[in-house]
Amino acid sequence: MPMILDVLQSLNYFPEPEKSYLVVHQDFVEQAKEMFKDFKLNIVTGHRFLGGFIGNEEDVNNWLTQKVNMWVKSVQKLALVAQHEPQASFVALTKSLQHEWTFVQRVVADSFFSFAFGY
Repeated sequence: MPMILDVLQSLNYFPEPEKSYLVVHQDFVEQAKEMFKDFKLNIVTGHRFLGGFIGNEEDVNNWLTQKVNMWVKSVQKLALVAQHEPQASFVALTKSLQHEWTFVQRVVADSFFSFAFGY
């Protein structure tokens, strides 16, 4: 495997494995750690990726819960701002938060229940 790093470096590409994450099924974590022990990769069962999340259902739900909690706090702050600056609050909601919500709904499969009121 270190031969791969030599080839990449000859192409002037210098990867930093300690900053890389390898997402594997939970049944293969130990096997992956053994296979890639020389690379110092972060072996995980779930990790954020391109604005979404890759991993098992539990990890995805934990990540979504954190995102939703952050958005709830943001909406609460916007509600306070809206008392004095309603237009600014509306613009922040429609130009920022709303797009974050729809993006996550598009890239994370089965995220409906995290966005449904009362579930």
